[in-house]
Amino acid sequence: PSEEFEGWKPFYHQAVASADVVLTTSDKLFHMARAINPKTFLVPNGCDFEYFAQSSGGNLPVPADIANIKKPIIGYIGVIATWCDMELIDKVAVNYPDYNLVMIGPFYNTTDVPRRDNIHWLGFKKYEDLAAYAQMFDVGIIPFKRTSMIESVNPIKMWEYMAAGIPIVTSAIPETRKFQDLVLYSETHEQFIQNIQRAINNDNPELKARRIQLAQQNSWLSRAQSIINIIEQELQNKNVQGGQPPAKVNNIISFK
Repeated sequence: PSEEFEGWKPFYHQAVASADVVLTTSDKLFHMARAINPKTFLVPNGCDFEYFAQSSGGNLPVPADIANIKKPIIGYIGVIATWCDMELIDKVAVNYPDYNLVMIGPFYNTTDVPRRDNIHWLGFKKYEDLAAYAQMFDVGIIPFKRTSMIESVNPIKMWEYMAAGIPIVTSAIPETRKFQDLVLYSETHEQFIQNIQRAINNDNPELKARRIQLAQQNSWLSRAQSIINIIEQELQNKNVQGGQPPAKVNNIISFK
């Protein structure tokens, strides 16, 4: 509850303290909530693996508004908001005049963005079209500012890029640092810019396969099963008898 979400702060303690189970998506959120409520669990974000894995083959129909954009393409999928580092995005465009930045996502709370010939703001796209755009990326970027709020983020787009097999360059987001063997973590603007070139020059089929495998292990299906297991255990601890055997995630949800 900070920065753009400061308005949540007056209600945070009561919400966490009164819950029977608290689920958190990052280490920072986990430790904050655990200090208030011992029934706090870490369940990081994940991805719709089967959907984004379609991007890895590059066989989807190419959307018209990206079809004629020259490669290499540095891509972003997500909300365009104040937590995006616009100065960094501009620097990337300046340092790589022969590359194109493709920014996909709706404007949330800002329209103050850099305008250059090699930055393409394609706007909001339907979810079912995102995999087709992702297949065109040579690098997937997460150019977030370093703030208290961002320190709490486990970015879903990291897992989506992985499922698509795309090399990933990220700014200094603590949760992405856990995967430095597969994610190019950047402490500074200069390192972020250098890492883009590294991502393109050093990528290979083995790294791509490892990214896809890790994304598969971190699918929403696996996350849902973790949550169900937590709930079932807490019900048992409270001696609540539901009259049903423990749920299996594939019995209750299905992803297309």
